[in-house]
Amino acid sequence: MKVFQVILFFLIAEILFSCKAPEVYPDEPEITFKEIIVKDTSDLLNDIKMVKIIFSLIDGNGDIGLDESDTIAPYNQGSIYYYNLYVSFFEKHDGIFEEITDLQVPYYYRIPNVSKEGQNKTLKADIQVDIDYLYPIKYDTVYYEIYIYDRALNQSNTITTNTIILNN
Repeated sequence: MKVFQVILFFLIAEILFSCKAPEVYPDEPEITFKEIIVKDTSDLLNDIKMVKIIFSLIDGNGDIGLDESDTIAPYNQGSIYYYNLYVSFFEKHDGIFEEITDLQVPYYYRIPNVSKEGQNKTLKADIQVDIDYLYPIKYDTVYYEIYIYDRALNQSNTITTNTIILNN
Protein backbone atom coordinates (compact mmCIF):
# COMPACT_ATOMS: atom_id res chain seq x y z
CA MET A 1 0.00 0.00 0.00
CA LYS A 2 2.84 2.37 0.84
CA VAL A 3 4.44 1.77 -2.59
CA PHE A 4 1.12 2.64 -4.23
CA GLN A 5 0.96 5.93 -2.27
CA VAL A 6 4.52 6.85 -3.27
CA ILE A 7 3.81 6.09 -6.94
CA LEU A 8 0.55 8.04 -6.76
CA PHE A 9 2.36 10.99 -5.14
CA PHE A 10 5.00 11.09 -7.89
CA LEU A 11 2.38 10.68 -10.59
CA ILE A 12 0.34 13.61 -9.25
CA ALA A 13 3.49 15.72 -8.80
CA GLU A 14 4.54 15.01 -12.38
CA ILE A 15 1.13 15.96 -13.73
CA LEU A 16 1.07 19.21 -11.73
CA PHE A 17 4.59 20.27 -12.64
CA SER A 18 4.33 19.29 -16.29
CA CYS A 19 1.36 21.60 -16.82
CA LYS A 20 2.50 25.06 -17.70
CA ALA A 21 0.45 28.13 -18.35
CA PRO A 22 0.20 29.09 -22.01
CA GLU A 23 2.34 32.02 -23.08
CA VAL A 24 0.33 35.21 -23.44
CA TYR A 25 0.97 37.51 -26.38
CA PRO A 26 -0.66 40.83 -27.29
CA ASP A 27 -3.60 40.88 -29.70
CA GLU A 28 -1.63 43.14 -32.07
CA PRO A 29 0.46 41.15 -34.55
CA GLU A 30 4.21 41.24 -34.14
CA ILE A 31 6.50 40.38 -37.04
CA THR A 32 10.23 39.66 -37.11
CA PHE A 33 12.48 39.64 -40.18
CA LYS A 34 14.17 36.27 -40.69
CA GLU A 35 15.75 36.04 -44.13
CA ILE A 36 15.91 37.38 -47.67
CA ILE A 37 16.99 35.13 -50.55
CA VAL A 38 17.80 36.27 -54.08
CA LYS A 39 18.17 33.80 -56.93
CA ASP A 40 18.07 33.65 -60.72
CA THR A 41 15.45 31.37 -62.23
CA SER A 42 13.14 31.15 -65.23
CA ASP A 43 9.37 31.19 -65.54
CA LEU A 44 7.62 30.35 -68.83
CA LEU A 45 10.86 30.82 -70.78
CA ASN A 46 11.55 34.23 -69.19
CA ASP A 47 14.63 34.74 -67.08
CA ILE A 48 13.68 36.29 -63.77
CA LYS A 49 15.29 37.31 -60.53
CA MET A 50 13.29 35.95 -57.59
CA VAL A 51 13.38 37.60 -54.17
CA LYS A 52 12.03 35.58 -51.23
CA ILE A 53 11.37 37.47 -48.02
CA ILE A 54 10.70 35.35 -44.95
CA PHE A 55 9.44 36.73 -41.65
CA SER A 56 7.87 35.30 -38.53
CA LEU A 57 4.55 36.32 -37.03
CA ILE A 58 3.04 36.09 -33.55
CA ASP A 59 -0.55 37.17 -32.91
CA GLY A 60 -2.07 36.70 -29.47
CA ASN A 61 -5.65 36.12 -30.59
CA GLY A 62 -4.80 34.55 -33.97
CA ASP A 63 -7.07 36.78 -36.05
CA ILE A 64 -4.81 36.87 -39.09
CA GLY A 65 -5.99 36.61 -42.67
CA LEU A 66 -8.99 37.33 -44.83
CA ASP A 67 -11.48 35.09 -46.58
CA GLU A 68 -12.21 35.63 -50.28
CA SER A 69 -15.69 36.75 -49.22
CA ASP A 70 -14.26 39.54 -47.03
CA THR A 71 -15.06 42.35 -49.46
CA ILE A 72 -17.47 44.57 -47.53
CA ALA A 73 -16.36 47.41 -45.26
CA PRO A 74 -13.87 47.66 -43.77
CA TYR A 75 -12.30 45.09 -46.14
CA ASN A 76 -13.81 46.55 -49.32
CA GLN A 77 -11.72 47.40 -52.38
CA GLY A 78 -10.29 50.89 -52.04
CA SER A 79 -9.93 50.53 -48.27
CA ILE A 80 -6.43 50.15 -46.81
CA TYR A 81 -7.75 46.99 -45.12
CA TYR A 82 -8.63 45.24 -48.40
CA TYR A 83 -5.03 44.03 -48.35
CA ASN A 84 -3.48 42.90 -45.09
CA LEU A 85 0.21 42.63 -46.03
CA TYR A 86 2.07 45.68 -47.32
CA VAL A 87 5.60 45.73 -48.73
CA SER A 88 7.32 49.05 -49.42
CA PHE A 89 10.23 49.08 -51.86
CA PHE A 90 13.31 51.32 -51.47
CA GLU A 91 16.12 51.82 -53.99
CA LYS A 92 19.46 53.52 -53.53
CA HIS A 93 20.01 56.65 -55.68
CA ASP A 94 23.25 58.59 -55.28
CA GLY A 95 23.88 56.99 -51.90
CA ILE A 96 20.39 57.72 -50.52
CA PHE A 97 17.52 55.26 -50.32
CA GLU A 98 14.21 56.48 -51.76
CA GLU A 99 10.84 54.74 -51.68
CA ILE A 100 9.70 53.65 -55.15
CA THR A 101 5.93 54.13 -55.40
CA ASP A 102 5.35 53.95 -59.17
CA LEU A 103 5.67 50.17 -59.45
CA GLN A 104 3.82 48.40 -62.26
CA VAL A 105 2.43 45.94 -59.72
CA PRO A 106 2.20 47.26 -56.15
CA TYR A 107 3.39 44.95 -53.41
CA TYR A 108 0.11 44.48 -51.54
CA TYR A 109 -1.15 41.04 -50.61
CA ARG A 110 -4.08 39.31 -48.90
CA ILE A 111 -2.99 36.71 -46.37
CA PRO A 112 -5.63 33.94 -46.35
CA ASN A 113 -7.63 33.41 -43.18
CA VAL A 114 -5.74 31.07 -40.87
CA SER A 115 -7.91 31.35 -37.74
CA LYS A 116 -7.21 28.60 -35.23
CA GLU A 117 -9.74 26.38 -33.50
CA GLY A 118 -9.61 25.61 -29.81
CA GLN A 119 -8.94 27.48 -26.62
CA ASN A 120 -5.43 28.82 -27.33
CA LYS A 121 -5.80 31.13 -30.33
CA THR A 122 -2.18 32.34 -30.33
CA LEU A 123 -0.81 32.10 -33.85
CA LYS A 124 2.89 31.63 -34.60
CA ALA A 125 3.85 31.28 -38.23
CA ASP A 126 6.47 32.01 -40.86
CA ILE A 127 5.31 33.94 -43.90
CA GLN A 128 7.11 33.98 -47.24
CA VAL A 129 6.64 36.73 -49.82
CA ASP A 130 7.94 36.06 -53.35
CA ILE A 131 8.70 38.99 -55.65
CA ASP A 132 9.80 38.38 -59.24
CA TYR A 133 11.68 40.81 -61.48
CA LEU A 134 11.90 40.32 -65.24
CA TYR A 135 15.20 41.09 -66.97
CA PRO A 136 16.48 43.66 -67.62
CA ILE A 137 16.10 44.83 -64.03
CA LYS A 138 16.08 48.59 -63.67
CA TYR A 139 16.74 48.49 -59.92
CA ASP A 140 20.09 47.85 -58.26
CA THR A 141 20.58 48.20 -54.50
CA VAL A 142 17.27 47.80 -52.64
CA TYR A 143 15.56 46.88 -49.40
CA TYR A 144 11.96 46.34 -48.30
CA GLU A 145 9.77 47.37 -45.37
CA ILE A 146 6.81 45.18 -44.38
CA TYR A 147 3.83 45.40 -42.06
CA ILE A 148 0.52 43.56 -41.74
CA TYR A 149 -3.00 44.09 -40.40
CA ASP A 150 -5.07 41.59 -38.46
CA ARG A 151 -8.85 41.16 -38.75
CA ALA A 152 -9.41 43.61 -35.88
CA LEU A 153 -7.49 46.20 -37.97
CA ASN A 154 -4.49 46.23 -35.63
CA GLN A 155 -1.32 47.14 -37.51
CA SER A 156 1.86 45.22 -36.73
CA ASN A 157 5.26 46.72 -36.23
CA THR A 158 7.21 47.48 -39.42
CA ILE A 159 10.21 45.33 -40.27
CA THR A 160 13.09 46.17 -42.59
CA THR A 161 14.94 43.59 -44.68
CA ASN A 162 18.64 43.51 -45.32
CA THR A 163 19.86 45.48 -48.32
CA ILE A 164 20.30 43.37 -51.46
CA ILE A 165 21.77 43.92 -54.93
CA LEU A 166 19.47 42.88 -57.77
CA ASN A 167 21.75 43.68 -60.72
CA ASN A 168 24.74 41.42 -60.23
